[in-house]
Amino acid sequence: MISTKSKYGIRALLYMALQGSEVKISIKEIAEKENISGRYLEQIFSTLKQGGIVKSLKGASGGYIFFKEIKNIKIKELIELLEKDIYCEIDDSIDSGSLETTLNEVLWREYNKKISDFFDELSLEDLVEKHKENKNLMYYI
Repeated sequence: MISTKSKYGIRALLYMALQGSEVKISIKEIAEKENISGRYLEQIFSTLKQGGIVKSLKGASGGYIFFKEIKNIKIKELIELLEKDIYCEIDDSIDSGSLETTLNEVLWREYNKKISDFFDELSLEDLVEKHKENKNLMYYI
């Protein structure tokens, strides 16, 4: 299961990306605009900084900017940075021919592969584009 740490981290980065990849954004601004705890965001951004996703700019007008281009930031990379594990644990020491072995091979390995592939196909830039598309939809009644 994906925790709030990943959900908030991705949401904060999406907010940043929508402001422009070169725009400095403070944690305080993100916290206020997205209604997320500033302290929690500080922890998240510390991890994102260590992972090479963002860099901090010091000083009175400091904040965060992207270290990488948003088209090169895969959602899988973000989740793997922020989560301990989102994949099903597979015990390879189980005797072959057992029910657990069948489940490992048929369900859990395939589940892990599909989850990994899905998140690896999406970039932060893709989310920006999807948000812009959704925002521009008009509904007629």
